[in-house]
Amino acid sequence: MPIHKPTLNIEAARQVNLVGLCQVEGIELKQVGELWVGLCPWHSEDTPSFTVYQDNHYHCFGCEKHGSSIDFLMEIRQISFREAVQALSTELGIQSHSYTQKRVLTPNLPTKRVVDRDLVEMWYQQLLKLPERLDYWYGRLFTRETIERERLGWNGEGYFSIPVGDVIPQCSDVLSVRFRAGDGQEPRYKGISGFNESALYNRHCISGNKTICFFFGELDALLCSDDGMPSVSPTNGKESFDPSWVDYFTGVERVIIIPDRDDPKKLIPKRKVNLQNLNVKEKYQHGVVTEYESALSVCEFFGRRAEIKVWDSRFVGKDYSEARENGMTAIEFSEWVGIE
Repeated sequence: MPIHKPTLNIEAARQVNLVGLCQVEGIELKQVGELWVGLCPWHSEDTPSFTVYQDNHYHCFGCEKHGSSIDFLMEIRQISFREAVQALSTELGIQSHSYTQKRVLTPNLPTKRVVDRDLVEMWYQQLLKLPERLDYWYGRLFTRETIERERLGWNGEGYFSIPVGDVIPQCSDVLSVRFRAGDGQEPRYKGISGFNESALYNRHCISGNKTICFFFGELDALLCSDDGMPSVSPTNGKESFDPSWVDYFTGVERVIIIPDRDDPKKLIPKRKVNLQNLNVKEKYQHGVVTEYESALSVCEFFGRRAEIKVWDSRFVGKDYSEARENGMTAIEFSEWVGIE
């Protein structure tokens, strides 16, 4: 009589919620915004670098282990693929051909709208076909490796595209896309209708680092990170900081806020108004808030961990990107802000 082996429901096993699975395996996680973070079970560390994402995969920024629920169980118990799937199907309540899970494995995680990754890929491929547009990124000191990793692109309608990933580029959902004018047209910046909520660009670099640079431009944050100094930026301008983002900075000891250099021409109100009687929020409405005031408003949320650096006169340019293009080296910047 033939022996019928049980069918492995691999896809259902992959869908077992990793947060609950970590709890079952004794790993303590703390919710930080849309992420869950904790100490990595595979290497010794003091700052949490093990992260579980909304799309149900994990990644450790310390030892670089990553994968699905199946990969996690294989690693944590040192068992085979088949044994992991069977364990997820039996011990943890997965029924054959069903996605039903035990209560402990289904924490309530918020849903979000995401940009079709095929669009991002199409714009990236369009960029690769246009050497003159690629030269723009090279001129901004970005390497081919960065362009490929971040999927920087060209939308064919006069704008460069900058995808904003939920966390790690190409490994997480694309929350929005920032468009930057390629030929000096207006508006200089825009987004995709319906996908333009403010996000913290490049925030995956926060995990495992004690010092973070905070800019008010995505490309400044990206270039500075490429230069070896983890950096982030709000995606919708200096006034779009969300206080809930402070949770992402768990374990960070220094937040160095570097506002752009002020342009006096931009601080002239559109109509006559007494600036001394306005608070920062009201100044935003009149378009006359200084970059330093913006930095101060962000600084308040981080308390003693935060410090503001106003651009030294020896550096030419209004921001990190321009200063680098005008001869400032990454070493000079790191020494100036005090990053070893």
